[in-house]
Amino acid sequence: MEPQTNQSSLQKKHILLDPTTLIIQAWAFYKANVKRLWPLFILGSLDMLSFRSNPVKIFSFEMSIWVVVLIITAIIIISLLLLLSKIALWKSISDVRKGQFVSIKDSYKKANKLFWSFVLLNIIVALSTFGALALLIVPGIILLVYVIFSRFELIDSGKKDFKAILGSWELVRDYWWGILWRSFVAGLMIGLIVFAGFFALGIVVAILIFIAYLSHSLIVLSVFISVSIVAYAAFIFGVIAPLGLLTSFELYFNLKSVRANDKLADENTNKNRKNKIIVTMILGGLIYVLLFVSGIALAYTVKRNIYNKTHQTITTQI
Repeated sequence: MEPQTNQSSLQKKHILLDPTTLIIQAWAFYKANVKRLWPLFILGSLDMLSFRSNPVKIFSFEMSIWVVVLIITAIIIISLLLLLSKIALWKSISDVRKGQFVSIKDSYKKANKLFWSFVLLNIIVALSTFGALALLIVPGIILLVYVIFSRFELIDSGKKDFKAILGSWELVRDYWWGILWRSFVAGLMIGLIVFAGFFALGIVVAILIFIAYLSHSLIVLSVFISVSIVAYAAFIFGVIAPLGLLTSFELYFNLKSVRANDKLADENTNKNRKNKIIVTMILGGLIYVLLFVSGIALAYTVKRNIYNKTHQTITTQI
């Protein structure tokens, strides 16, 4: 599973666009379509939240079982809706590029049909890359680049599960390093934009705090800070996150055009690649199970120790 550097492909590798051009094209797409896609830009980007921190913290205090069930149900529903919005956003971007975009409602209908295929593909990719990372880190990074366009293949080409993964692998073949450094540099450039926005926000907030201090009003200060936070959140979820996604799409479409006339891998090659995916996926699944069981055992041990110490203290006092 090593990066390939076939010398016969070097003459056409220059056709891949540089990160700056990719971002410029992504920005042009954003400006041209933001008026009709802005709800999806925001809702689809909010999927990055999806309660990934630690939902257990929500239940760190005493609650009735019905409140807990209600909160868990709300979290699941919101997460599913945000994921559906993400798929709808991806599908709308693909449809706009093909001239097939009808409406946001139509994008949601298409996203609904792709929903479980998208979930299954994410599970396969997550398990396989995690399993490869567990080997020695490097194999995981190598595999991660090869499967980077799997979801794009599902959304844009209609390929599912292993076909989408193998489609991504075939696209990246001979272009592994080119995809890696372009993705890294483009991400770094967008990160600098985020930092610049955060720095600008800091200056604005400092000015607003100074104004509020002069006016001796905590209400004015609270309003100014709240508006600044909302503006920055809108900047991140309404502009930066969509720009990052669109840049990835530009790289994907650019790579597809470069490889349009290339000979596809034979059946044996795809079979070997699929077997590697399956092996790393099984390994990743086993590690996930072990971590889950270990986490439960650790939590039980900690709880038992706390109970024993508390019981011992009470007994001593008596």
